[in-house]
Amino acid sequence: MSDWLRNNKGIYALDGYNDNLCLFRCLVVHQGARPDRCTEQAKQLAGKFYFNDESHRPEAYEKITLNELNKVVEKFKLGIRVYEPSEDGTWWLTRQPAHCKAIGTEPMIIGFYNGQAFLIKT
Repeated sequence: MSDWLRNNKGIYALDGYNDNLCLFRCLVVHQGARPDRCTEQAKQLAGKFYFNDESHRPEAYEKITLNELNKVVEKFKLGIRVYEPSEDGTWWLTRQPAHCKAIGTEPMIIGFYNGQAFLIKT
């Protein structure tokens, strides 16, 4: 992730590792985990997503793309609102959950930049 984005105080940049778990880190931080201590919980969630077994720990995880985000939404029953920022300061809303308010949950708000997810503080 670029420094101009990483230094934004309105986000949690959770991509500091080369393990493709940034989206799962966003999920566990959204659920209340500490950003600096969320890797173990992110691995458990990824195991549950990929293998239906939170104890399954492969050496490497596949990166979740924006096109695959619906699978995450369905698996974990949550809404995810996605923004894509550009270096000129423009933020584009690229995914809006349809029914979160109807079921009484607040959507998780993330940004997606160069294949990396980050949690937007609300």
